[in-house]
Amino acid sequence: VLGAQSALANPEEVAIDEIAAGGSATRKAPFNPSGSKLNCVNCASAFLESVNEGEIVAASADVAENLGSIAKANQQIAATTGVRFGAVQFNTLATRNARQFYVVYPGTSTTAAQHVLIGINNAGKALLYDAQTGAKFFDIGAFGNFVAYPVAF
Repeated sequence: VLGAQSALANPEEVAIDEIAAGGSATRKAPFNPSGSKLNCVNCASAFLESVNEGEIVAASADVAENLGSIAKANQQIAATTGVRFGAVQFNTLATRNARQFYVVYPGTSTTAAQHVLIGINNAGKALLYDAQTGAKFFDIGAFGNFVAYPVAF
């Protein structure tokens, strides 16, 4: 755990602040200080842990071996973060909550994927965030197909 940010009254603000639009669509991801290109599951977990703990959590460079299995990746994320997963959504980040986080997989498959991102719906404004690279996708309609699993802490 990096101590760069102190705990806040609303811990979700730490992660939200980190991805806030600053004119740049991509910047170095604070959740992946190693710069590894093989640790996307760990980076997604680190992001969610950061939201829950109120301070930046760094992902290890280790690979979370899952052979591309979405079920296995979700199990790994749940084991690390304690989140519970809701019903899958396709190409949307729909919610009735003021703020909702998602684990997102590019493509249409609910069984296999090669990468994992984070989805955020904040007061109806949705975006996809790659916690591994720092890339932000503000136009989720232009991103292409994806499956999204809402998470609860």
